[in-house]
Parts: sequence; C-alpha cells; structure tokens
Amino acid sequence: MSQIRQPILADRPQLSIRFTEAEGALTRALLVVGRRGWSIADLRAWREPGCLRVDAQLEATPRATPLPARVLQRQLARLHDVSEVVLRPPRVPTGERPPC
Repeated sequence: MSQIRQPILADRPQLSIRFTEAEGALTRALLVVGRRGWSIADLRAWREPGCLRVDAQLEATPRATPLPARVLQRQLARLHDVSEVVLRPPRVPTGERPPC
C-alpha cells in the first residue's frame, strides 16, 4: 500500500515519487500524469538504496483542464510499484512572496 502525504496545492505543484522497482515504473507514472492534463516542467531522478526516487514540477497543460492534484496523487499511489507519493505547493524563490 502506498503512502500519501498531505498537504497539497496550487498551479505548479512539486511531485515526489518513490518507486520500489525501476523497470518501467517511471514511464507508467508519466503516462498517468500526462493523461490527466498535467505536463512535466522539470524532472530529476536518482537511485536510493532499494528504490528509484523522482522529483518533478508539474504544469497544467493549456489544452486540457487538469485533474485536481489530490486525485492525481491518489491515482499515482495506486500504481503497484509506487511506495510513496508526495505533492507540495510550488517552491517560492527566496525573497519573493507567494502569489495570492
């Protein structure tokens, strides 16, 4: 069973996923994201002991209304090789105020 952490967020949420298997797992997760009206703006992936870790920034695609982030989070958590899904509000650069 995947672990889902709260809270979540806004226009460009930060997504972090931990996979138990690397073989095809990232591809399946990216398909889920893309089919739900989101695109990947920035992606970093690396191996940790026993897993593959991916951090990405999501953007709503202009052609479609994206699925609410909480629903996307639940759908990603259902993938059999996902052990953790975390969605956070977008990072605000130091010295700037978050958008209202």
